[in-house]
Amino acid sequence: MFRSKYVLSQRRQSKWRSRGVRCLLLLHVTWLIFASVGARADDKPAKSSATTPDRVIQIPTSSVWRIAYSPDGKQLAVTTGDWTRKGDRQVNCLVRLLDVETGKEVRRFEGHTDQIVSVAFSPDGKRLLSASDDKSVRVWDVATGGEKGQFACRAQKVRGAAFAADGKTIAVGCDTVIHFLDVASGQQTLRPAVHRTAVKSLVVSLSGKHLLTGGGSKYYSKRISNTIPEDCRIHVWDLATGQEIQQFQLSISPVVSVAFSPDGKFALSGSGYIRSRGGSEYLPVDCVVRLWDIEKPNPVSSFEGHTNTVSTVAFSPNGKFAVSGSEDRTVRVWDISTNKELQRFTLEEEVSYVTCSPDGKFAVACAGDKTIWFWRITNTK
Repeated sequence: MFRSKYVLSQRRQSKWRSRGVRCLLLLHVTWLIFASVGARADDKPAKSSATTPDRVIQIPTSSVWRIAYSPDGKQLAVTTGDWTRKGDRQVNCLVRLLDVETGKEVRRFEGHTDQIVSVAFSPDGKRLLSASDDKSVRVWDVATGGEKGQFACRAQKVRGAAFAADGKTIAVGCDTVIHFLDVASGQQTLRPAVHRTAVKSLVVSLSGKHLLTGGGSKYYSKRISNTIPEDCRIHVWDLATGQEIQQFQLSISPVVSVAFSPDGKFALSGSGYIRSRGGSEYLPVDCVVRLWDIEKPNPVSSFEGHTNTVSTVAFSPNGKFAVSGSEDRTVRVWDISTNKELQRFTLEEEVSYVTCSPDGKFAVACAGDKTIWFWRITNTK
């Protein structure tokens, strides 16, 4: 009896109790909201996962994608641009000339309408060469910022461009073809060299005698439900004749990046991609830096450790170290004599380009953000 009367009494008072509960709940939720806001306001920002650099140069208004030192080491040419919301092209694309010592912008070179994929100084430092996804290659006057010439690859995608040693000729990679052009006239100086697959990267030796190109592609096979690489090769060309003088073949991965040693006798290559293992699992494939003797068909040594595509490679000025940047968001310094990793620097974005300072003291990188990163190489002797 007591229980039933109590229940009945509860029901009679339910109207008042429910109102009371609502008020208490409202007060409780309000307190939680204010407490949460207070906690957010008092919380310290999350620490960056990037390795603390020895120096940075900030570009406040745009993201940095490529870097080139002037021959005297006093200036940096950097390419900047920002992806559209769709991610199908870049806007605000230009080359900026920076003073290395102060980090301040000296001059701008404007005209490209899509991502700039390469930038290089002429051997005398008086001109700049830039190649873009807008299918153009442009020559700029460093002193004035004026455009000195423009070459169009209307039917093909421009992959990169570089000056020959005389500064009068440029090599331009357009899809599967390398064109050799006279800067003054724009006319072909040699018969074009041909890749079987797309040119991924190209660089001219410091002596100006040789051109190094890397290429390859991959396609999806329905038969095995996975990716298969195709014609992954490195080519060495004689710039005097346009003839191929050496070829290196990789069996399992496209060659994404290449570099010449200072004496022109050796080459570096970076490769790799990520292959699906089914579901949400992925496997890094051949994410390796390789050292080649340009007179021999097989690699001299390999540097392993990256876990995603090795997108950029460089030699130190003394030729004793290799520097690599990867989509695994790391920059690594390797001892060429021992194959050992000496240093590792972590970034928050995929590394788009690395180089060494002309004095060999710093590894310099950009990663598609608004910063140029400098890390001291601990053993530069």
